[in-house]
Amino acid sequence: MGDMEHHEKDPAVTRAMALALMRQAHNLLQSVTEEATATQLQGAIDTLLRNRPDKVSAIA
Repeated sequence: MGDMEHHEKDPAVTRAMALALMRQAHNLLQSVTEEATATQLQGAIDTLLRNRPDKVSAIA
């Protein structure tokens, strides 16, 4: 987990990495017809975006 240790000092970078991974997982879940799980993950993505400290909209 060396990469995460590097980014622990910058919460914005860590948040952006988490968001990117969540979006990748969401796409993968949709591709295997895991709609219920994908829907729940989309809710988590939406929550993360709403709670951004800078309040700037992210590019979807």
